[in-house]
Amino acid sequence: MRPMSPTRAFLRACNRRVRDRRPPVAEVFQVRSEPDAVPPFAIVWFATRGCSFDRAGDCLACNYGRGTAPPDPVELVGRALECFAPPPGATLMISPSGSMFDETEVPGPARERIFSLAAATDCARFGCETRVEFLDEPKLAAFAAILGGKETFLELGVESADPFVLKYCINKAGSAERYRRALAAMAGHGIAAVANVSLGAPFLTPRQAVGDALGSVRWALAQGFAQVVLFPLHVKRATLLQWLWQRGLYRPPSLWRLVEVLTHLAPEERSRVTVGWYDVSQEPDASRRLLLASPDACPGCRSTLLAAIDRFAKTGEDLELMALAGRDCACRVPGERFGRTSLVERVLTAYRAMGHDLLGDRAWVAASGPISRELRGDGEGRDALDD
Repeated sequence: MRPMSPTRAFLRACNRRVRDRRPPVAEVFQVRSEPDAVPPFAIVWFATRGCSFDRAGDCLACNYGRGTAPPDPVELVGRALECFAPPPGATLMISPSGSMFDETEVPGPARERIFSLAAATDCARFGCETRVEFLDEPKLAAFAAILGGKETFLELGVESADPFVLKYCINKAGSAERYRRALAAMAGHGIAAVANVSLGAPFLTPRQAVGDALGSVRWALAQGFAQVVLFPLHVKRATLLQWLWQRGLYRPPSLWRLVEVLTHLAPEERSRVTVGWYDVSQEPDASRRLLLASPDACPGCRSTLLAAIDRFAKTGEDLELMALAGRDCACRVPGERFGRTSLVERVLTAYRAMGHDLLGDRAWVAASGPISRELRGDGEGRDALDD
């Protein structure tokens, strides 16, 4: 096992500090249904001891609450499925806070019984979320066998195809080769791959954020992902993103940036992309209580943008979306926050503030040299790519 890099150790320590203040998850399951989507869509979330990577300190934006020792996950999913019946032809997702294929979160026997519950429903298509690190041949074979009569898919958190952004702006490990191996194994069992891509990583300018999302969507499609779900980032409580936001070092991407990404894609690319988490009014109360700031626009544009994005997300129709290209508004023009500083300098400045505040002066002074060298080494040549 390779030793952990100085930056990852630092970010994990900062993350654990802000996450330690979280209350335990109150709800044991949630159900969200979109019967007017094409096809109809429903998702079941159930509580577990929590995401393994969350506990370790990964990911700057993520917070599904502090996991506890919940009741039997099979019982929870069974109770959730009693609340509604997925209509014939529907897409059904069942996922915990982290990864369905993580044995420490959802043990194998429980996972397979949950898959059997899904197989007994009338849904035509079934999937769940997992980190790519937890996939292997036996797990994929069991998944495909139990759900043999339905289309199957797995959502994998790609977030960004840019290694620098993924490591230093999102605090997530990733390997293109690991994704390629997983895609090949999934294809061997007839399982489609869906990539989750983020829009609005911290420290990026609005223009860079759009470019990063566009590049990541295109990378995922080129690798063989059947579909991409584009997620604009929100500020959640008890996250490093909240810490940055409270100090004026971050704000969520405008809804206009989401529209820009979608409209810059070619029609054949856009047909394989959908959008999630763009309208918080559609989310369950428990999810909304975690949010502090979300993608938005001025009052004159907000409803028009959300209606166009909503129609595209639920039906795939993009006429309203494309018509927004001719709409002018002052809120469409991204504000300048960073001046002419490079991405590397912006990241290092934020790390310095985080280190002093969250870990203390002595800890930051001890860590700052290795972190600075690592950042500048991996970021060499990035200034030419900045705005």
